[in-house]
Amino acid sequence: MASADETDELRGRHAIAALGDTRLLDALERRKHEVPIRELAPLGLYAREPALHVEPADWGAGFLAVRERDLPSQLYSDLKQLTPQASLRDLYRPVRASVWHEREPMVPDWDPAGRRAFAEARAAQARPPVPKLAPIASEVAAEQTRRRAFLREPWQPLLSDEEPRRSVEVVREPGLLV
Repeated sequence: MASADETDELRGRHAIAALGDTRLLDALERRKHEVPIRELAPLGLYAREPALHVEPADWGAGFLAVRERDLPSQLYSDLKQLTPQASLRDLYRPVRASVWHEREPMVPDWDPAGRRAFAEARAAQARPPVPKLAPIASEVAAEQTRRRAFLREPWQPLLSDEEPRRSVEVVREPGLLV
C-alpha cells in the first residue's frame, strides 16, 4: 500500500503532465539529465617571489634621474667669496628712533568682562506679553449683519428704464447658416 506522500506525488505528476506544456516539460527533463560538456580545470597555485617594481625602468620612467645642475660661473664665484657675518647682519637692519609710541586700541568700543553683552542677553530673555484674543463671535455677528444688509438691497441695473440703449447690429456673413 502506498503512503499518502507517494499518492500526493503521483497525483501531482499526473496533474502537471495533463496541464503543463509538453515541450516545456521535455526541455526541463533533458536539462535535468544533461551532462556538462566541459569540466573546469582546477586552478593551480604557484608560489614565487613577489615582483618589486622599484627600478625606474620597471615603471617605464627611465628619464627620472638625479643630475647635477649646471650653475652659472658668476654664482659659483659669488658663493666662494667670504663675507663677515657682522656685515650680513647689518644689511637689512632698520634704523628707528627711540621714541615712545602710544598704543591705539584695536577694538574701538571696549567692553570689559562683556557687561554689555550680558545685559543684551538678559534683555533677550524677556518675553513680550502674550496678546489677548477677543472672542470671534462678535466678528462673525458683525459680518452676518453686513451680509444680510447687502442681500436686502434691491438690485439696480446699470441703466435706468428711461435711459436710451445702444443699438446692436447683427452682421451675417454670406455662406453661414444661422
